[in-house]
Amino acid sequence: MNQEKIGKFILEQRKKMGITQAELAAQLAVTSQAVSKWERGLGIPDIEILKKLSEIFNVDIDELLEGNKKNKPRSGKNILIIAIVIFLGILSIVIVGSFLKNNYIFNSIVTDSEIFSINGVITSYKDRQSIYISEIDYKLDNDNIYEYLECFLIENLNGSEQEIATYVTEKNSDKTFNDLLKEVEFKIGNYTSMCRNLEEYKVYINIKAYKEDGSFDIFQVPLKLVDDCND
Repeated sequence: MNQEKIGKFILEQRKKMGITQAELAAQLAVTSQAVSKWERGLGIPDIEILKKLSEIFNVDIDELLEGNKKNKPRSGKNILIIAIVIFLGILSIVIVGSFLKNNYIFNSIVTDSEIFSINGVITSYKDRQSIYISEIDYKLDNDNIYEYLECFLIENLNGSEQEIATYVTEKNSDKTFNDLLKEVEFKIGNYTSMCRNLEEYKVYINIKAYKEDGSFDIFQVPLKLVDDCND
């Protein structure tokens, strides 16, 4: 998922409705600053907010996550063909929309760590999942300057650690821990078994924060689901 594309889509839909950020925020029971942050591509709403946005904008959740509204079929020269195409287009949208709602499961990924917070979403269809994790925040004071971070998304499979994805920040940055964490995000598509292991607290993020002298500090962020997998 591209959060800048999602933000642009939210901005476009809001302007089409002719409402302000404050008015949209009021409908969502969030702050206008949160709406501004989404529209600037600095984060994405959690799953409950995504559901509300899909209702307000009258779009599917998958359209929100893709940041793109599906095009309806173009008309032809013949009026009868136009009518048939429009009818089939509407029918297809209804069928596809119903299919998506009945088969896709959306869930929020969080952490029960007392020193970290994250924003994450997992979408599940049958045994395949797509995961997006961003906005990792360290709650304690840490003014240490680090060269860069190595972040690993780990899944524990029967006692064996499997590296799912890696994110390395720009090196030679000389930034604070939280400044570097703002750069970190994970995007994983078409993965198997992730949902169940998230439910069983078997997924976590390992972080190595490298200092100028080559030494590093290690942090771990355990991940879990807000709701059950329902699969």
